[in-house]
Amino acid sequence: MKPTKETFEKWNEELASKHDLDKFYNHPNFAFRYIEQKRIEKLIELAEIKPEDKILEVGCGAGHILEKIETGELYGIDISEIQIERTRKRMGDRVELKKRRVKLFLMRISISIKSYVRK
Repeated sequence: MKPTKETFEKWNEELASKHDLDKFYNHPNFAFRYIEQKRIEKLIELAEIKPEDKILEVGCGAGHILEKIETGELYGIDISEIQIERTRKRMGDRVELKKRRVKLFLMRISISIKSYVRK
């Protein structure tokens, strides 16, 4: 089934029920797991999250990234009820979750890369 605007949520839910993200994050190949773990660690490190920060993960899936964040108020939204339930089971009350379809728009912003380079 090729998803359309009208059928996307149903298509996504079918994929979520067939493909458990735990299998991806707990892949039998050590190198694969190691690389994914390091990618998430670096992502969180670069975010420089403080205890007073509010963190929203759009498309939180089963909560594999959110569960690694140790501080801040955590929020997750996903289009899939299956994924929301997996996150809820994984994280309990540590995160506030909503099933939502989100419309995003992109804005081109010019920034100086030098201001983000650490010495």
